[in-house]
Amino acid sequence: MRNRPPSILSRAAKRDDRAPEPIPSSHSISSEGLAALLGIPVETTTVSVSEGTVTGLPAVQAGIDMIAHAVAAMMTDARVFDPEGEPSATVPPVVARPTVLLGSFEYWVQVVDTLIKRGNYVGILADFDPDGYAQQVVPVHPDSVSLDDSSGIPFYTIGAATFRWDEVLHIRHGAPTGSLWGCGIVERYRQHLKEQLAQSEYGRTSFQSGGVPSAHVQLDKATVTQGETDDVDARWSTKFGNGVRKPLVTGKAISITPLSWSPHDAEFIESRRVSVAMAALMCGLDPADLGASIGGAGLTYANLTDRQLSRILQSFMPWTRLLEEAWSDMIPGAGMVKGDPEALLRSSTLERFQVYTSGKALGIYTTDELRAKERRPELDEPEPEPEPMQDPDIEEDNEP
Repeated sequence: MRNRPPSILSRAAKRDDRAPEPIPSSHSISSEGLAALLGIPVETTTVSVSEGTVTGLPAVQAGIDMIAHAVAAMMTDARVFDPEGEPSATVPPVVARPTVLLGSFEYWVQVVDTLIKRGNYVGILADFDPDGYAQQVVPVHPDSVSLDDSSGIPFYTIGAATFRWDEVLHIRHGAPTGSLWGCGIVERYRQHLKEQLAQSEYGRTSFQSGGVPSAHVQLDKATVTQGETDDVDARWSTKFGNGVRKPLVTGKAISITPLSWSPHDAEFIESRRVSVAMAALMCGLDPADLGASIGGAGLTYANLTDRQLSRILQSFMPWTRLLEEAWSDMIPGAGMVKGDPEALLRSSTLERFQVYTSGKALGIYTTDELRAKERRPELDEPEPEPEPMQDPDIEEDNEP
């Protein structure tokens, strides 16, 4: 795959009946067009919920990254198996490195990140081999794709070009029944994401923009004029100000509450902790995976391997299955593409060898298979022992 000239990319036409066209640049814009397509109401608000703003929420992006990195690790080590379940000696380029423009791990991370956020991954089948199988899948951002299934057969418009359903790879998640367009967390959890963005904006206003005054200056008079207020403000800020927060200047006739965080502000801080747990649930993770909890239930300690196995089964494998099925359709024959979950199970040396010993005793593994798991070369075949030489005199004595 690495020896293929990266500049040679035949487009999705299988018989070169379409001239090459540039792939539209990928960009992130508001997802309100997608919401309209799915019939999801979009409320008018000062806080915009889009792929870009959701990426700016640390807890949400941390959950997405955890899943994307894990699935990418499994797919980077993916293997191809024949219908009988035997591993193939070679891995097709479309599996080993789906596009020459990106590394394998980088590519799979992008696929999963897009699937989680937008519910759709679209790529143009390209670089066909002599048998007509695509050797590359060139990614396209969902905002650059228009799907038309009004005729019963999907057609995809990307830029100025239109592609049939069998000329692109489209993976979807969260699609409503009867729909061919998926729905990601940006749309599915729009209301809660709006609340998280509003919390972030509240915190920015309170801490960065000086929502709480730096001090309360009370003049020895019942009322003060605007000029007196500005004068005290300027003199205080010159000597003690921090550049953003300003003092509060009043007269004795005005009653001021203490300048401290109110119970409402304390509730805001607690809500930020809850938002981390909700971000984990949106991504399909256990809140404890992001160091959060709901209802006072904290992180329970367990064997590291067991906990990682639980994540693989419940959080990572559903996304891995989507990729395995999609890529299995692009390899010759009836083979199957399988990600490698063992890439995530980094057990201790003692635990591994205990499993190896039991497996070999039961006849599950051979010595060479176990050495391959430990990335060790196969043992050389031992030289046959020479047959013992017979003394001719002894042979004569043994004759009848």
